[in-house]
Amino acid sequence: MAIKINWRIHLIELLTVVIGITLAFWLNNWNEQRKNIALAQQRLGEIRKEIKQNKINIDSALNYHQKLYDQIRSNPEKAVLSIKPANLYVHAWQLSKSANLEQFIDYDLIFLLTDIYSDQEALKHINSEASNLISSLSVYSAAVNDLLQALDHNQSNEKFVEKTHKWKQGWVGVFQDMMYYEKALSKKYTLALEKIDENQLN
Repeated sequence: MAIKINWRIHLIELLTVVIGITLAFWLNNWNEQRKNIALAQQRLGEIRKEIKQNKINIDSALNYHQKLYDQIRSNPEKAVLSIKPANLYVHAWQLSKSANLEQFIDYDLIFLLTDIYSDQEALKHINSEASNLISSLSVYSAAVNDLLQALDHNQSNEKFVEKTHKWKQGWVGVFQDMMYYEKALSKKYTLALEKIDENQLN
């Protein structure tokens, strides 16, 4: 006697298994997505704190360097060369690279953040160059001595201007580059803080 197979029951069982597997897969993906979003949110918050602190530091450095730059231009013989580079943090940005932020936040913000941290690296090199120049005490002392001798010996105004100009050239260019990045970063930090607040993840 042939065994009658209830295809309807088998079909229902098969569909139940398929639906169960599909649902489990979807729930797993949903859970992973939630975890990724939470991690991205955490990293974005850390970047915000980092940028906020970096802005405080860069504004302080810019204020100091602007005053020194003005003094170098107006009274180079009295200028005391000493830079105060801003301590700019990168830790939060480096950590964020593992969180795939580009999948969860606005592309323009990612582009801005990348630009900011690239500028920070450029400024770091400029600060290093400025420090190396200042460390060249013999060059600095010789320049100052030349200026003082020009005043003491009443050398011609043309000679004094020539020596002053040569002394300025090496420093003014470095300070211009340094302050260019400091000003640019200050503005970009402000914009980034605004954009981060607009891009808070849900």
